[in-house]
Amino acid sequence: MAYFSKDELVELGAAMAIVITAFVIVNVHSDLSLIVPAAVLGVGTAFILHELAHKFVAMRYGAAARFVAWESGLVLTLVFSLMGALFAMPGAVYIFSPSLTRRQNGVISLAGPFTNLVSGVLLFIAAYGILVGSAVAGFGLTPLVMSLFVIARFAADLNFFLGAFNMIPVPPLDGSKVIAWNVFAWAGLSAVLVFLAFFIKPF
Repeated sequence: MAYFSKDELVELGAAMAIVITAFVIVNVHSDLSLIVPAAVLGVGTAFILHELAHKFVAMRYGAAARFVAWESGLVLTLVFSLMGALFAMPGAVYIFSPSLTRRQNGVISLAGPFTNLVSGVLLFIAAYGILVGSAVAGFGLTPLVMSLFVIARFAADLNFFLGAFNMIPVPPLDGSKVIAWNVFAWAGLSAVLVFLAFFIKPF
């Protein structure tokens, strides 16, 4: 069974490329040697893995699922970036099934923000692991070490923020479907993501 059609891969790649481009445009006056890899890692984990989690969990439940890029949203993403604002509207995974239960729909919706949590925690650990590993090895805080730390920490923070944002219980965000299924699952994941996104000092 093919998991992706050629058209879907093109749309997914185009959406990722445009969001990365918009981020770079907004931060064009910053150090591009940091901004570009941070954008690639951050968007690749926070956006792409989030959407793929929805897709694969839906397919696990027997539903058809496909990422669909929102062309108007991508144009607006670029327009806003040229105005100095980053407001990404790349598209979403559309799920087709007449037989999904409320629980299954809730789990599918939970999968995206939960993936953000896992990705963010792993990147957070990697960021500080780079610092500790460098110190233990006697390299110190070299420019390369600090660059790798900033890139990993930015990607972690982006995952936490995107996950927390998507847990807002307002349609069409994931939180609206999660809370309709299980308020405790919604409250637990939301609390963790909000704490990590807003109460852990950013780099």
